[in-house]
Amino acid sequence: MNKKPDIVIRIHSGLANRMFQYAFYLYLQKKGYQVWVDNTSFRQIHAHEQVEWNRIFPQAVMKEAAPSLIFNYGGGSDILSKLRRRIPHASRVWWRIKDPTFRIPTEDELNQRPYLIGFFQRVDMVEQVAERIKKDFLFKPFDSNTKNAELAQRLSQEESVAIHIRKANDYTSLPWFEDTCTAAYYTHAITYMKQHLQNPRFYVFADNFTWAKEHLPQECEWMEYNALAGWGSHFDLQLMSCCRHNIIANSTYSWWAAFLNPNPDKIVIMPNHWFNPQFYPEPETALQAKGWVSLD
Repeated sequence: MNKKPDIVIRIHSGLANRMFQYAFYLYLQKKGYQVWVDNTSFRQIHAHEQVEWNRIFPQAVMKEAAPSLIFNYGGGSDILSKLRRRIPHASRVWWRIKDPTFRIPTEDELNQRPYLIGFFQRVDMVEQVAERIKKDFLFKPFDSNTKNAELAQRLSQEESVAIHIRKANDYTSLPWFEDTCTAAYYTHAITYMKQHLQNPRFYVFADNFTWAKEHLPQECEWMEYNALAGWGSHFDLQLMSCCRHNIIANSTYSWWAAFLNPNPDKIVIMPNHWFNPQFYPEPETALQAKGWVSLD
C-alpha cells in the first residue's frame, strides 16, 4: 500500500475562511493524513485578514510545516515561488481559489499535489468533524458588564433573529457577487421568520449599514459598534451565534455563526444563490446544512 503524503494547507484570508481551512485540516487528519499548515506564505490584502487565531480559538492548534517542506512542494509567496507554480510539474500545488463549486481535492489529487490553496467550503466535510469543531470553536465569554455581554444574554432569551449584511466595497466590487443577497432576499427571509415565529426581534450585523438601513425595515435593531477588522472583529460572529435564529448572507462569516448556533430549534435561512447566477447558474447546496431554508 502506498504511503499517504504529508499534506500542507495554506492558511489565508479572513477568520471565517480560516475556520473552513481548519475544519479541512481536521477532516484530512481523520482520513489518516499527516497534516501541516503554512502560515508564512499568505500576504494580507484586506484589513479583515488580520486574524489573531490563537487568541480567538486557543483550542484550535495547528502544526506548522517546516520551511523545507513548503519549499519542496512549491509553496511560498516570493517571486521565484510564484513563477515556479506556473511551470508544469515544477510544483505540487493544488490551487482552487476562484472555483465556485466548493470542491475539495480527491485522493489522487492529494497524492499528486499535496500543497493545498483553497477555501474547502462544504458542509458535508465540516459535519464529519463537527463534534471536534464545536469544541475548538468555543468562544470565550464576553467580559462581564460590557455591552456585548448584556446583549448576548438578551439574545439567548428572546426570539432573536440575526440578519447579516455583506455589502462593503471589497465584496460588491467582485463580479461573482453582483446581484446576490438582494433586498428582495432579505424581505422574503424576514417575512418567512414572521410566519414561523411568535414576536421575532431582528438584529442586523453588517459591514455596510447605509445599505442595510436603506433596504431593511426600521423595526430592526442595528448592531454597529463592534470592529470590522483587527481584534474584536469576531465579536459579531459570536453574537450572531447567540441568536436563536439566523438569516445569513453569502458569507462564511454568518455561515459559521449559524452553524455554531446551539439552538436545536433554530431556523436558518440562506440565499439560494451564493454567487451571481451568470457565473454559477445552479443553486448551490454545498453549504446548505440539513433543515436550513434557501430563498431567493
